Amino acid sequence: MDSEIAQELYDAIFQRKSIRRYSNKPISEQALHDVSDFINNTATPLFPEIAFSTDIVLPAEVGKLGIPKAPHFLLFYTGQGEDNTQHLLNAGFIIQQLDLYLHAQGIGTCWLGLARPKQREKDGLAHCITLAFGYPEGELARTADDFKRKSLEQISQGSDPRLEAARLAPSAVNSQNWFFDASGQGIDVYMGEVGALKKKLYGAMNVIDIGIALAHLQLASLHYQLPFDHRTLPAEEAPSKDGFTYIATI
Repeated sequence: MDSEIAQELYDAIFQRKSIRRYSNKPISEQALHDVSDFINNTATPLFPEIAFSTDIVLPAEVGKLGIPKAPHFLLFYTGQGEDNTQHLLNAGFIIQQLDLYLHAQGIGTCWLGLARPKQREKDGLAHCITLAFGYPEGELARTADDFKRKSLEQISQGSDPRLEAARLAPSAVNSQNWFFDASGQGIDVYMGEVGALKKKLYGAMNVIDIGIALAHLQLASLHYQLPFDHRTLPAEEAPSKDGFTYIATI
């Protein structure tokens, strides 16, 4: 990713917010083309070997229940990875880069984990997540004081300048269901364990959320000129933390 674009996305982390009310101002065909170009040619995947595809559709294609009245919706379709989490991590990682790119272009967004589009498959790939987008009706950005996030002390241990970017990542119902351990070499990333009901409702989204946080860690790594070497240690070597599942090490 070009360093200027990466810095632009990093800066957007500290301003971006979910937009649920959209104006009637149309998005140009060129801007829609740029969205597709960004996701296919600029955004970096976490797992390049996992196939994915996208489609930009109108509101009639995604239903109405719990869906904001946005002018456009990006549908993300994905294949499977080596386990049942890689494709979800990859989805969050890629789409969050697009999310920040759209914010930098003055376009608002909202993640929709429960959207059920009419087209559930594309090119043999399954629908995974939807992103609503359009020009906002009202303010696009927020200040640091406007973020409703847990403190670093609540979601991490150790010290690393990249953790603040991860702390500000959006998550399903603002659950912030993660923990970052920077007390050793690198950052160990964990996902909180939840009960059966929450897992049924938000289990997939919680994994996507970790992908979102990893996207923020990647951009922070580029900003601080630190390596971003993503790996998942085998079970016999992986660290552990009560109440959490180990996901990856940066």
